[in-house]
Amino acid sequence: MHLKAKIILILLSLFIAFVAVQLTVQKFIIYPNFETLERNFAKTDVERITEAIDARLDYLDRLNNDWASWDDTVKFVNDGNQAYIQSNLVEETQYNAQFNGMLFFNTDHNLVWGRILDLDNMRELPIFPFENRLKTLVLPRVPVYPDTNAYEGESVHGLLMIENIPVLISARSVLSSGNHGPTQGFVIFAQFLSQTVIQEIRDDTKIDFEILKLTERKHKELSLSRYNISEKNPTTLEVKTTLNDITHQPALVITATFPREITNKGTTSIYYAMASTFALSILILCAVLFAIQRVILRPVTLLQNVVQARQSGNKLDRTDYKSSDELGQLASTFDAMIEEIDIAEQKIKDHRDKLLEINKQRNKFFSIISHDLKSPFNTLMGFSEVLANNIDRLDKKKITEYSQDIHQSATRVYNLLEDLLEWSLIQIGGTSLNIEALNLDKILSESIALFVPLAERKSLSIQYEAENGAIILSDQHVINAVIRNLINNAIKFTPNDGQITITTERADNFIIVSVSDTGVGIAENRLAQLFDFEEKNSTVGTNGEVGTGLGLRLCQELLEKQGTTLEIKSEIGKGSVFSFKLPLKLD
Repeated sequence: MHLKAKIILILLSLFIAFVAVQLTVQKFIIYPNFETLERNFAKTDVERITEAIDARLDYLDRLNNDWASWDDTVKFVNDGNQAYIQSNLVEETQYNAQFNGMLFFNTDHNLVWGRILDLDNMRELPIFPFENRLKTLVLPRVPVYPDTNAYEGESVHGLLMIENIPVLISARSVLSSGNHGPTQGFVIFAQFLSQTVIQEIRDDTKIDFEILKLTERKHKELSLSRYNISEKNPTTLEVKTTLNDITHQPALVITATFPREITNKGTTSIYYAMASTFALSILILCAVLFAIQRVILRPVTLLQNVVQARQSGNKLDRTDYKSSDELGQLASTFDAMIEEIDIAEQKIKDHRDKLLEINKQRNKFFSIISHDLKSPFNTLMGFSEVLANNIDRLDKKKITEYSQDIHQSATRVYNLLEDLLEWSLIQIGGTSLNIEALNLDKILSESIALFVPLAERKSLSIQYEAENGAIILSDQHVINAVIRNLINNAIKFTPNDGQITITTERADNFIIVSVSDTGVGIAENRLAQLFDFEEKNSTVGTNGEVGTGLGLRLCQELLEKQGTTLEIKSEIGKGSVFSFKLPLKLD
């Protein structure tokens, strides 16, 4: 079989396997996750319905507590006085509080007074069925307190079916104010779970549901699980759950319906994903076949003919690869050549990597020298130029003064060069950092003095707010190079008459050194490039000053060797703040 036929067969097999895996994943993993998510949301929504019913029951219970722990109620259940009825038990009380029933019993469970109102139809219902049902199932469950101690006033509350009406019940012992016993009687408040109330819950929860009396068939259907979830139709999900009555027996069934938006959208997304994947796979398959034909098969055949011509007459070792296709023929020709080429290439690569690293370190070193020596040499050349051009007009005192300035600048350049040479040795591993206790104020003062003439040319003021007595732990060459670069940068990018401020601030066991300016600032998209040694980021200063673009990157590398880093805050047109942290020498 030719290589082309083999490749086509392999690609088709991979394509079929890929499509099969995609279908399996979508059907058995992704789609079931959509269904699970949809069912969980449906359960949560049904729980909101039961929580809304519980909230109404809690409201009824709190209202009952207010009445049951009232001295006037204690008096009423004992003597049934008419004044209490006329003042408190009018129909408006129930209408306003939206509960259907009020029943007062004495300690013998005899009804003292009661009324059941149908709030939907504004009529009074017979009280006997309610009285009998409450005496049988509710009153025996209400706690009775025998003495005068204060109690928490526990209640019996829940759902109860009375005359096929679902009723929310709250029953409490009548206690004096402050919930002091003994029990003087009982108060029962009731609210119908009517269609009006159900509609209010629908409006509050925004859920479409029904509440029906539980039949034996539905009881069996729901007995195995708290929720029964089924597909009412392809577009609707039906969730059922039961509500237990006050005896903990299922009494009502809540049936809620939800549109299957999650699975429908999930199915649509799956269809689109599969269609796009299939189409893209076809395109990729065609492109790969075309590329293999053009890029591999044709060049391989040509290359094999060329190699055989170049190797004719030479005795070559053979591989163990046996095949009748083009790659099999090419392998036997290339074995010896590949082995020799690999050895040669490895040697070349090793030498190249070594030369590249040496060249990179050399370039860094000369870039540092160019960057850090430029400003001191500018000062040196400036004074010498003045001296050379005005020697005839200058008196001896001025000549002596300029000569001293030139000598000082030359000395500083020498010291700077010495620092840079030491740093270059650190870079190539020729030496190690010498961490020692240093006087930060002295270092900053000397570095600032180096740049005062350069700052005066642009009428810049340099302010230094010292942290007196700060002794840091650092390498002197590192800290000198960083400070000089930051001050030089600030001068370079601050317009005439601007200000440069050097501050130090203690923070725990460290001191933070900051160099701020009122310069042009740095754009946010350039901040991330400042420390990239592979990019050139030199920018002309406000007076045309030219730099290597390596200053800040070198500062970052030096600080990292000491376990710290350079932080930059900048805003275009307002200036920049460069800060770094150094450890303090602890006593």
